[in-house]
Amino acid sequence: MIKKFVACKNCGNKLSKVLSKQVDFKDVDLYTEQPLLEKSCYTILEDKYLYISLWDKWSLPYHQDNSRMIGCCGPYVYGLPNLICASCSQEVAREVTDCCTSHYVRFNLYTIQLLEDSDKFYEKIEKLSISEEQKKQLETLLLYNQIDSFKEQLLILNPFDKTQ
Repeated sequence: MIKKFVACKNCGNKLSKVLSKQVDFKDVDLYTEQPLLEKSCYTILEDKYLYISLWDKWSLPYHQDNSRMIGCCGPYVYGLPNLICASCSQEVAREVTDCCTSHYVRFNLYTIQLLEDSDKFYEKIEKLSISEEQKKQLETLLLYNQIDSFKEQLLILNPFDKTQ
């Protein structure tokens, strides 16, 4: 099965960890103060929104406008996007963590793209025991299609992996 990840439609920056399973929204449990989805899962609602777990959020800083974080114990379901792409600052998602809702990240489908990790490069990056900054540097090489440079760096960072 080919795994997927969320990327910014504006600049191509990776916005989620690798996702391995699509779940039908009808099968999602809407418990308050609980994760909407398990780690590595995603669901799509009405061809308008894509949902992931908080654990799978990647390269998504909070919006500078603090009014977008309003809620009782965390951001509520209603409101403007409160997460932006770390690369281009495009408003791409809303994190919901209020006490009277399930907890999740909701992307607007018109701001993102769901891409396949067909070469399993992103999955390899996530498994490396390196800093987040080093992982983002490797992802940048992939973003700009610098595959040979990526493989060289991967070999330096993980010399015992012969699957490259």
